[in-house]
Amino acid sequence: MALKEEQIKLRDTKGFRVEDTFTNLKENYFQPLIEDEKKIVEEYEKALFGKVGCGGAFSYGCLIPVALGFVISSVLPSFYANPYVRTIINALIITLAEYFLIVWYNNSEFEDKHKKASPFYVRIIKDLLLPFTGVISQDMKDDSKITLVTNLKEIATSANKLTASQIAEKGIRMKRGLSVYESDIMDLTATMADGTRVNYHLHQILNEVYIYKKRGSKHKEKGKITLKAMFVVPAKIYSPLPEGQIKIGDYVAVVNSGEKNQKIVIKDVVETTRLEEALIREKAVDMMAAVYSVLG
Repeated sequence: MALKEEQIKLRDTKGFRVEDTFTNLKENYFQPLIEDEKKIVEEYEKALFGKVGCGGAFSYGCLIPVALGFVISSVLPSFYANPYVRTIINALIITLAEYFLIVWYNNSEFEDKHKKASPFYVRIIKDLLLPFTGVISQDMKDDSKITLVTNLKEIATSANKLTASQIAEKGIRMKRGLSVYESDIMDLTATMADGTRVNYHLHQILNEVYIYKKRGSKHKEKGKITLKAMFVVPAKIYSPLPEGQIKIGDYVAVVNSGEKNQKIVIKDVVETTRLEEALIREKAVDMMAAVYSVLG
């Protein structure tokens, strides 16, 4: 079954927004993209030479033409001696070798993108969005909706690349070979059964520097991933926490009190270039558990 327009938008659109129940998010958005990736792999393996690995394709590309040439020159030496026939046979052998080398290249590229590692959007859905929204939904009313804004484009892509003016606005000094990428991977808002409104924002920034010299190139990366969680807690249900900066579990939280609610903000910043989806999910769940552990 082909993907629907909204599912394609979730996969390809930066800042795609959807508001729905967990069940609908799972069945209408997350699962179809996961199943589509499985289908891509299955269809590729059913194709001609689809199951031939890179090594197998390379072997065919080298061994078959050599064996074919040996057989022809040995069995039909007089036939092979004809210069016109020899030219045609050699051209066919070279063409065959080139064909299998192309098969090897295509298989290698496919394996890198779909078999050795899942595409970025699939990893985000499988290891972060699907399990985390599932956890969130357990403490929500059945008909409550989750608002999700996401960017499933891998960080170092043109869609996330900042312009020179955007880089300057962030106070980053421009230099030769510098590229800066920024992505709001997830912004999730939901209301719990007790009336607490939660918001999780996942942000990534990556600086890449390529310097090309006569004696080789130089490549450096520096990145930062920020997970910010905000809990707006009803004052009539929970006793107020001390205002200002307090320690909640392993996190430093900032608490602001209002007449109707109390806002608790936790932020976790990690200096890294690699996004670990499962670790982010665990931190997000841990943040919620830490907040509820101190609410009286």
